[in-house]
Amino acid sequence: LRSDDTDGALALTWVGRRGGLEEDIVRRSGITFRGIGLTGGVRGVGALAAVRSVFGLVVGFFQAIKAIRAERPQAILATGGYVSVPAVLAGWLLRVPSLLYLPDMAPGWAVRFLAPLARRIAVTTDESVRYFKADKVFVSGYPVRASMFSQDRKAARESFGLDADARTI
Repeated sequence: LRSDDTDGALALTWVGRRGGLEEDIVRRSGITFRGIGLTGGVRGVGALAAVRSVFGLVVGFFQAIKAIRAERPQAILATGGYVSVPAVLAGWLLRVPSLLYLPDMAPGWAVRFLAPLARRIAVTTDESVRYFKADKVFVSGYPVRASMFSQDRKAARESFGLDADARTI
């Protein structure tokens, strides 16, 4: 997205779980981070944990509404997962279009739940198209930074401390 931003008008905000792994990574990359308080998933957990998680989803939904009202985005890009639910649901309610991106072969619970609310759904492979309505889904492939295609193999091996003669995947 940034490489296509020739006029510098692009402003990105990441909505994620407060205290989650991505918070520090996102902040270091120069993207605004808005944390919402979620506690975990609702499937495959005990009753008490599920109730706590549903409460976290409700709180996260209201926090997402607040973030969307403050940021006024033109669109929401979501990649699924538990934290996507409050943001996309709040965006749908506030009439902000969403693009769901499925980096996996099959959609998880969050993507299946959010698919009817999304304006478009991007998938990485043709095999994933079958999970969604034909008028919403398209194959985008997996986004890779352009710099990944111009890397020097020898320098990359040295950077990671890999044996130059070892078979590496």
